[in-house]
Amino acid sequence: MTSSHESTPLLASTRLSDGSFRCHDHRNGGSQSEDENVVMCQIPQKKAKYLTDIQALMHLLKASIGIGILGLPKALMNAGIVVGPLLLALIAVVTVHCVHLLVSCSERLCIKTGKSAFNYGELADECVTQVYPDYPYYGSTIVNTLICATQLGACTAYVLFIAENVHDGMAELDAVHIKTKLYIPIILPFLMLFCLIRDLGSLTWLSWFANIIMVIVLISIYQYLYGHVQRPSELEKFSSWGDLPLFFGATTYAFEAIPIILPLENQIKNARHFPRIINIGMAVVIVLYFNMAIFGYMTFQDECRGSVTLNLPNSEYYSTIKFLVSLAIFCTYYIQIYVFFYILEPIVMRRIEEKYHKHAIIILRVSTVCLTCGMAAAVPHLNDIVSLVGAAGASLLAFACPTVFHWIVFSNETTRLQAAKNIFIIVFSIIGCVTGTYASLRNMIQDK
Repeated sequence: MTSSHESTPLLASTRLSDGSFRCHDHRNGGSQSEDENVVMCQIPQKKAKYLTDIQALMHLLKASIGIGILGLPKALMNAGIVVGPLLLALIAVVTVHCVHLLVSCSERLCIKTGKSAFNYGELADECVTQVYPDYPYYGSTIVNTLICATQLGACTAYVLFIAENVHDGMAELDAVHIKTKLYIPIILPFLMLFCLIRDLGSLTWLSWFANIIMVIVLISIYQYLYGHVQRPSELEKFSSWGDLPLFFGATTYAFEAIPIILPLENQIKNARHFPRIINIGMAVVIVLYFNMAIFGYMTFQDECRGSVTLNLPNSEYYSTIKFLVSLAIFCTYYIQIYVFFYILEPIVMRRIEEKYHKHAIIILRVSTVCLTCGMAAAVPHLNDIVSLVGAAGASLLAFACPTVFHWIVFSNETTRLQAAKNIFIIVFSIIGCVTGTYASLRNMIQDK
């Protein structure tokens, strides 16, 4: 895998302890002396707010803890009380490893190219160009397509999650008795209004509000689970081979925070601390996931539903919890779909006249929200769309792509053992993607 990109660049760089790069100009005989040919390239070069270690950790936790964690008891039911935790541990280890691979790729490419930072799409372009120089934009096209598809699927799951939890809460309070899917057109106008706001910064308070609610919800759920655990002896040690792909999809969906890794790495004040932040953050996430999955399955056993909140008892308190978590996910919907708009809007703008830009943005945003609500209305159950999104998109973004990109960037340093590991992760990802997508679609058709 060689190309012109492997030659020594005119501007080489060395990463410093504060996260910056010392760039050396080799145009004068390769000299790296401290003279006029040496410049300092801060990361990023443009003016930006640097994140402290604590802030970066909080962002990582926020991105990792959403509706995915609430579906883990159902996911474990599809694997078994013995096989499930073992596979959950495997997916957790592979996820953390692939996150580190992606960060390593970014650091090496920054040094190699002299660029200040890479996002996921730019990194993909650089890697693909090293192998196929004639196709410079294929990498970002593939990655951005996967990100857009995953975000659309996640937003569809959000809409269905809100509808199911509000429906259950209303029914338990004996307030309103309408079908679950009828709540979707009720929330549609409110989603549209929020998505017409173009400045993400003006809605930062929504993120904090949603985070506070999620903390309250998780504390309430764990408190209930720890007090109502049943004997695990009656649970199946292994469910079935047919249900295992559903476990893979739902678990991968829960761990899918890969799109925010490089933005965090680019904005953190001290980049050398970022690998440690990843380890700490993912350790917290894994502990929370294991507790939710195991204790949730042991508590509700074969009655687990797509979200553990739907299994909570009929009472005013737990109905309030369902309303609160619905409100939190409603607030998070805009942040989730913003990534889709961020990628797609520039593409649309390039293809139409400037005087129509404002109208085009409104049409794009309104139609996208309608699309997610329409897909939510077409999906029978929450766990079906969660497994589909996790298997079809998140598995490739989180496992296959980082591994392939790292293999390309470090091709000259890869040992046979590392190559075998890479092959295992790629094959694991592809098998999970194919079987998980098939199993999820099969379930959707059967549930209809």
